[in-house]
Amino acid sequence: MGREQRTGVYDLRENPSLADLLSAVDRYLRVTIRTSTVVRIAPSQPQPLGYDPLTQLCSVLVQQLTVTNNPDVPQGPAATVTQPPVLLVNVPVAWPRTSAGYLTFPLTIGDSGELIVQDRSLAEWRKKGYPVDPIDNWTHNRGDGVFHPGLHSDLDPIDPGIGTDPTATVLDGPPLAGIKLGRQAVEPILKGATTAAAMAAYTSAVDVAYQAWLIEVANSGGIPTAPINGKLLGVIGAANLALKATIGDWPSTKALTE
Repeated sequence: MGREQRTGVYDLRENPSLADLLSAVDRYLRVTIRTSTVVRIAPSQPQPLGYDPLTQLCSVLVQQLTVTNNPDVPQGPAATVTQPPVLLVNVPVAWPRTSAGYLTFPLTIGDSGELIVQDRSLAEWRKKGYPVDPIDNWTHNRGDGVFHPGLHSDLDPIDPGIGTDPTATVLDGPPLAGIKLGRQAVEPILKGATTAAAMAAYTSAVDVAYQAWLIEVANSGGIPTAPINGKLLGVIGAANLALKATIGDWPSTKALTE
């Protein structure tokens, strides 16, 4: 086929032969059978941010446009009409996952990938999750597509070296071809570990100070005097400063000490 006319194959001569008719039918079938296409995450009413992490559904804009003949203009630039891009909503995202684990990462508007179209309707299986009769009789419908993130244009490759993401973390294998996590995936992990350690140190310091406060109150006849209270408040204040220095001005810090 090569770079044959996108729509000209439908233009039949005045007295088309059987071969002409069969060629037009064959071309029509090949064009209308949906298998896969490239898409980008786009906002929609069901998914205003393009992707909903709670439902793992997204909305995508098909990147390959449909070009049709203009019956009113047989020749020239206006002989074909480019249709607007198709927006698909409530598209499931195929994350790598098993019963024992999964991997997800942020999806934002403009992120590209491949839409794989199912042979039959996916609706019944999505609702039940076991072998089912598809019921709906349509086939190769873009509404039964599944989004696989990652496919990109030649203008937007992942830099395997130290170019655009020098902080990418290599999980396994050689630096250039190993299993890597990009900066935006690594930072939340590191932040979470740092926060957990800081919270553990905070609660430990406050607990030790509180136990000491209980002993001193008991030794003073059950009366929490100002000096005794001052010691406890001093430890809590120092712990607050240490926690804030580690994880920033976290709104919940104040609530933890009240």
